[in-house]
Amino acid sequence: MMKMPVVRVRFGGIILLVLLLMTACKVFQKKDGFEKQSAKGLKKGAVSQVTGIPYNDSTYENSYRLSEFSGQIAGPGLVFIEGGSFVMGITEEDVMHLSPGQLTRVTVPSFYMDRTEVANLHWLEFMNYYEKNPGDVPEGVSYEEYRKLILLPDTTVWASEGAYNDAYVKNYLRYPGFRMYPVVGVSWIQAQEFCKWRTMMVNKTIEAQTYVTGLKKNNKIDEGQIARTQPKEGLRLPDYRLPTEAEWEYAASARVGVRYDDERNQSKRLYPWDGRALRNPYQRNGGYFMANFKRGRGDYAGIAGRQNDGAVMTEWVYAYAPNDFGLYNMAGNVNEWVEDVYVPEGWEDFVDIQAIKRYERFTDSASVAKFRMKVLLYNEDVLGKDGGMKDSAAVMHENLMTFPNSFFKDYIDPMNPQIYRVYKGGSWKDVAYWLAPGTRRFMKMTESSATVGFRCAMSYMGGENLPEGDYTEQEKKKWWQLKRNRE
Repeated sequence: MMKMPVVRVRFGGIILLVLLLMTACKVFQKKDGFEKQSAKGLKKGAVSQVTGIPYNDSTYENSYRLSEFSGQIAGPGLVFIEGGSFVMGITEEDVMHLSPGQLTRVTVPSFYMDRTEVANLHWLEFMNYYEKNPGDVPEGVSYEEYRKLILLPDTTVWASEGAYNDAYVKNYLRYPGFRMYPVVGVSWIQAQEFCKWRTMMVNKTIEAQTYVTGLKKNNKIDEGQIARTQPKEGLRLPDYRLPTEAEWEYAASARVGVRYDDERNQSKRLYPWDGRALRNPYQRNGGYFMANFKRGRGDYAGIAGRQNDGAVMTEWVYAYAPNDFGLYNMAGNVNEWVEDVYVPEGWEDFVDIQAIKRYERFTDSASVAKFRMKVLLYNEDVLGKDGGMKDSAAVMHENLMTFPNSFFKDYIDPMNPQIYRVYKGGSWKDVAYWLAPGTRRFMKMTESSATVGFRCAMSYMGGENLPEGDYTEQEKKKWWQLKRNRE
């Protein structure tokens, strides 16, 4: 009986100690009104760590208006590509001597990329917008000029001496059966203008949606009003653009699919898929070709009844299996423009993060002078005097040479050193060598081809957590199986 008070005293002491600790935690944890602030955690009632003034509080004259942010959303058609380090460059013999530099390890930050190549239908939407809104063409150029110089693809790229491609010249762009085939006959400059138009349209849609739902303005919803969205609010998406060569090569190789333990890879891929073969190694689709390419001289599709890749020329943008990032046709179908200026030297003299080769950006259509320079370049180098299309005889002459641009060893034009741009990926008209992500070729940014298209990319602007990769369940199972086999 004499021990009971001791127990009570001990129990009471424990309770008192717990209360003191809880009080201390409250004092030190929220001494200035917050814990750790993050972009996603800044909500109503948050207080500035530098001034002590609450955000979005109308009772304070200098309160900063802060919108809630849940992370950057993926724009229409985009797939998230988690960044990382990889070895960039040609792993096979450089038979064309276009990249004499050494292999270089670089780091690519996370970004977004189109799931497919830009299709004819998408380009027709681009043309349709300016047809209905001719006043929206860039300042300093008329609608008719813009239509001839930018909006109309060069359909004569299909013309070839000794080949009957007349049906493609007349029908490839607009015939319904080709709607979801990759757009071709567009120059690097035209692709840049498409990216700007797409950025404008996507952000217009976001603004329209915020108008319908009601946008918070001065911490209140003013019905029937809209505050123009700003990048700081996280509502406007970054610009659509062409991917850099490093981004494109990283996304095409998709080495995330062969990583099995920490930073170790099972192998260095030759193509955007496993192994060094051109056929699908897995049972369900075993034996089928993985890309649309030219198997050999005169063999574009195989024999009737059992064709190899099944496509004589271009093919549906969703044809063939996607790579481990969920991207379609990163090898074959059509080559793709990238942002970079062509420089024959390797990457060893360039930065090892967010690498890009450029001299000057020709992407600001708000500048009248720069746009006129674009028009001048395009008009002199590409357009015929009859008003709008490349001279068909010139195209036929170019097509007689298998790789016409490979003969431009003195690629630097003294007047326009930035005129040559890189394209990658291989096409329906190329042999398998060009399907390797590290291979590269170049062409004047004012020229176009029946074998060159493009896809868009977008920068990932950061946050505490990366979005989940857009991987299929089948791909996830394959990676787990690979990991179990290695354990």
